[in-house]
Amino acid sequence: MEVVDESASKQRITSASFRKNQHYGKKWNAADTSKFLKAVQYFGSDFTILSPLFPNLTRRHLKSKFSLEDRKNPGRVSYSVSRPVPPRKLLSPLILSESSQRLRSEKNF
Repeated sequence: MEVVDESASKQRITSASFRKNQHYGKKWNAADTSKFLKAVQYFGSDFTILSPLFPNLTRRHLKSKFSLEDRKNPGRVSYSVSRPVPPRKLLSPLILSESSQRLRSEKNF
């Protein structure tokens, strides 16, 4: 029989010891932050709508990023929220890309 001295390990076991490992997302770089704030400017702070734009991040990650940016850089966040982009400007790049694709297909015929 082997004797194990458990006092030597000095590990404290709590309920947190049995949690699943925390999944931390990747670090946000400046380009991702700008993309996020531009998306907030387009769609507002509805993170359910924003989540398809960032496929590897959950709604909770986006909410945390919003809260972090609001603490770190409140001017940028308030600018993005207070100056929404009109739907006309939002849809114009989509319309232009569709019309340019149609023109290209017509030229090929």
